[in-house]
Amino acid sequence: ILHCTFGSVLTHPQWGPALRDLLQAHPETYTQVLAEHFQRHLQALQSGRA
Repeated sequence: ILHCTFGSVLTHPQWGPALRDLLQAHPETYTQVLAEHFQRHLQALQSGRA
């Protein structure tokens, strides 16, 4: 859900600041999860599943 609504979550008066605080508090985890997420997308594209 967040993937499709990321912009509206970031601009939400309550959720936006909470999400930004969480990401800033855990940058290494965010970087790792984001890299793994993109890897899955790229692997799907390379194998023709996308």
